[in-house]
Amino acid sequence: KSLRKQITTVAAQLDLELTAVELFTDGTELLKEYMAHQAFDIIFLDIDMPRISGMEAAREIRLVNDNVLIVFVTSYQEYMRDAFRVEAFDYLVKPVNIRELHDVLKRCMAKYTQRYGQIVIKTVEKEMIALSTNEILFIQSHLHHIIITMNDGTEYAALMKLDQMEETLRDYSQFVRCHQSYIANIDYVAELCREHF
Repeated sequence: KSLRKQITTVAAQLDLELTAVELFTDGTELLKEYMAHQAFDIIFLDIDMPRISGMEAAREIRLVNDNVLIVFVTSYQEYMRDAFRVEAFDYLVKPVNIRELHDVLKRCMAKYTQRYGQIVIKTVEKEMIALSTNEILFIQSHLHHIIITMNDGTEYAALMKLDQMEETLRDYSQFVRCHQSYIANIDYVAELCREHF
């Protein structure tokens, strides 16, 4: 309850709108809710919980979702190495310092915005379309326009140059200009070879 109060206070200071802050005192209940809906963007997780530990809950969550941001909030500093193994975003030691929480939430929101941002393009048919950056696989230059390939295979032809798209995506570090004619979303890269991804 104390942590929820701190989170809502810091969120207000950062001008963030929180849909909900849910509390769980049991790792099993958290997992049950998460597996049913996967609706959380950030999970602040204690390590010492009844039935299953927060670390075990994090391992189970990572089996189904690599993207949810996990921040451990605990009295035990010795679990920091294990936190890296479940790709924790951060690790706060109790009692939580409000300035540290402010910094963590600010960085969480920057990461979330980077991951789930949107760009607006003008297609060759002169339609304006909003695209989620996390669903873009790659962009290629084609004659006097670009072709954007999405993760479901959909392609959009846009009236812009690849240099302009590179500038549009400059705040999204997952996009790399890997070739004169291509920008790739490295979140989807499985293998990097000498001449191809």
